Amino acid sequence: MAVLNRIDKTNLLVDELADYLRDEEGLPVTRRQLRQAVLDRELIPTKLSNRNYYSIQQGLDWVASRRGMYRGEPKPTRESA
Repeated sequence: MAVLNRIDKTNLLVDELADYLRDEEGLPVTRRQLRQAVLDRELIPTKLSNRNYYSIQQGLDWVASRRGMYRGEPKPTRESA
């Protein structure tokens, strides 16, 4: 039986993920940015017991995907990514 690593567990709400990335990882991420990423479908939730959960790895992957993005640039589409 495989055991999930701490970063792969899908057990954080979007605000908890934002707090973790800011406080524990020291990344300049706000709750508002992550909520917008959810609305833009850049972060895909796991629906458990009528709530949306995310993993630390999803948050770190999202931050990595933001590299090189500047204001005014169009967001990459799923087809080109």
